[in-house]
Amino acid sequence: MYSEKIERLLELALADGAITNKEKQVLLKEAEAEGIDLNEFEVVLEGRLHELTKLKKSTKSDKFGEVRKCPSCGAPVESFSATCSNCDYDFRNIDANSSIQLLSNKLEEVITECTNTIRSATDREKEILVRQREIIKNFPIPNTKEDILELLYFIQPKTQSGLSTDKNYSAWKGKFTEVLNRAKVLFEKDPKMMQQITTIESQHNTKGLLHLISKIKEINSTVLGIIIVAIILIIGYFATSYIGNKGIEKESQRLELILKDVKVLIQEKKYDEAEVLNNQLYWEYSGLGSSTKNKENWDAKREYNKKIIRDLKWEEMMEE
Repeated sequence: MYSEKIERLLELALADGAITNKEKQVLLKEAEAEGIDLNEFEVVLEGRLHELTKLKKSTKSDKFGEVRKCPSCGAPVESFSATCSNCDYDFRNIDANSSIQLLSNKLEEVITECTNTIRSATDREKEILVRQREIIKNFPIPNTKEDILELLYFIQPKTQSGLSTDKNYSAWKGKFTEVLNRAKVLFEKDPKMMQQITTIESQHNTKGLLHLISKIKEINSTVLGIIIVAIILIIGYFATSYIGNKGIEKESQRLELILKDVKVLIQEKKYDEAEVLNNQLYWEYSGLGSSTKNKENWDAKREYNKKIIRDLKWEEMMEE
């Protein structure tokens, strides 16, 4: 529609889904220099920004839940697929914790509704348990790494009979097994993800064993029982700490290598390649010891690099 230079400037300006005043002024100046009607140009600019916003919303919808279309190559994607079979695009980092939030909201809605409609405390408690049990049982399992891991960690404490304060622990236990089995099938070709799933399963089994031992201790009430429990707790503590530290160390090393390559590409002025590689700077480890600070730290580094690359692209375009 416009000259190659203006189209390139429009592409760079709209890359992040927003247009700053500085970008708009540059575009208007270039359009005026080429004799383009500025009022018409502003209308086209707003239209393209609107279309980009709609596309982003559509892409976000495609990435979560039952993915119908790959956001990378556009190929059809089967339900419950974690990667695109056509281009190996990894469906990740899409509203992590959204499944947990949705499940929590549904459970809270039951409590609110029953509280407002049922006067008898006994009847109200029974109805809440029955309806929440159905919600847990029928809740759909997501297919993104983040959501599945967060869902497993969310459910796990509720699955231990005698340790859990949730009276629907049987329903939670069934859902935990269902999510775990789905994850094993979904990520059987992803060694890193399978390692995390195995760790979660081991933690779950260990807690069940500790509960059984604690019951034996209560029955026998012997010093030997107490010593056995103490030893197992100590071993479990050091084992889980070791696994967590190793996981964090491995993830940090992976991201540091990517960051190093990004910096090299920037120095070589290969901005497009640097931008693609920079988009991989996501903290994926969600196992023991990981925290939101790890994710926030690498998110900040990724955004910082993105801004540098974008500014350098602009400078390069202006020099032309």
